[in-house]
Amino acid sequence: MDCLELLNKGFFMDFDDGFGEFLLKNSIQKSEWDAAGLEWESLREIGVDHVKNLESLNQVAEIYSKAIQGFEPVHSVRWRVKDVNSLMNKIFLKRLEGKEKYKDISKENYREKITDLIGIRAIHLYKNDCLTIDKCIRDKWEQCEKTIAYIRDGDGEVLKKQFEESGFDVQEHRAGYRSIHYVSKSKPFNGELCFEIQVRTIFEEGWSEIDHKMRYSSASDDQLVANCLTIFNRLAGYADEMGSFVRDLSVSQVKLYKDLEDLNRERDQAHARAQDLLVELEKSKDQGTLNKNLIDQLRRELQTLKLPVLRIGGLGEPFGSLGTSSVNFTSPISFNSGLGVESYLSENSKDLLRVGVNSEPLFNKYLSISSKK
Repeated sequence: MDCLELLNKGFFMDFDDGFGEFLLKNSIQKSEWDAAGLEWESLREIGVDHVKNLESLNQVAEIYSKAIQGFEPVHSVRWRVKDVNSLMNKIFLKRLEGKEKYKDISKENYREKITDLIGIRAIHLYKNDCLTIDKCIRDKWEQCEKTIAYIRDGDGEVLKKQFEESGFDVQEHRAGYRSIHYVSKSKPFNGELCFEIQVRTIFEEGWSEIDHKMRYSSASDDQLVANCLTIFNRLAGYADEMGSFVRDLSVSQVKLYKDLEDLNRERDQAHARAQDLLVELEKSKDQGTLNKNLIDQLRRELQTLKLPVLRIGGLGEPFGSLGTSSVNFTSPISFNSGLGVESYLSENSKDLLRVGVNSEPLFNKYLSISSKK
């Protein structure tokens, strides 16, 4: 519906009727209106001007939303343009609260003072993706205000410090969910326009939507409902943590398997080079004691290289061998930095075994096993 249709349908009626309808629709007492110190005609002019600009605002919101959807970590985008009644009621409430910013608000300056005429919400899957999205937003638009990062009660100092180092104003959210709020600006019209961007995970989005609806329902003061909302809040937080953990675990597993393949390839190459060297040594006419000792030592090293490389399995997964040789033992579920591994394997295998744990931090889950015979 365009602005002419709204006007023709009597959205803004004559002064007295429109004023009474506005008070009734927003449950405003006459005493509250008087306390706010607003002039109805001034507020009405703002509303009429906003209706005229709705089409342009929708076009701008759609363009900005498409730009944000193009940011790699963004899963989905929602947007809205503030409706005229919400705008007028917000101005009234801010005046009632005595907010200095709204004392001189008028048709000429309301677009600079009201920062959420356009509201965009960017949804992402994994908690830490917000930092990548943050860089994209700052590269795209100038910020009108310092960005606020809302955190949960109990999020801890690590997350708080990470947000502070990113330049956020960190605050604990009263409803208990994480969200990052930007007030960005651009110049789509003759003047400057501020608009809001909220960035949160898909779990926080679901929780915040339910929480918002319940807080404005008739059951919002019920203690049982409040308790259920608290539990749901925690579940959303745990789901967020678990989603990030699963993603990090998957990335780590892929890298570990790749590194293990590289190790096996290096082992095979070393074995081939050593085998070639052994052949050359055996061809040598000098079969002295020293040469024989070197050949025997090389044979032992080659035997060691033939042993399979083993890895510690995932949750509930036994020791696995990437080679073809069989392993004559059963593994425990977990080891603590290799402590007790040698005695355990020796007791549970047919042969005495020598166990070594790779000291590199990235590969400390890999064991090398050789016979003591």
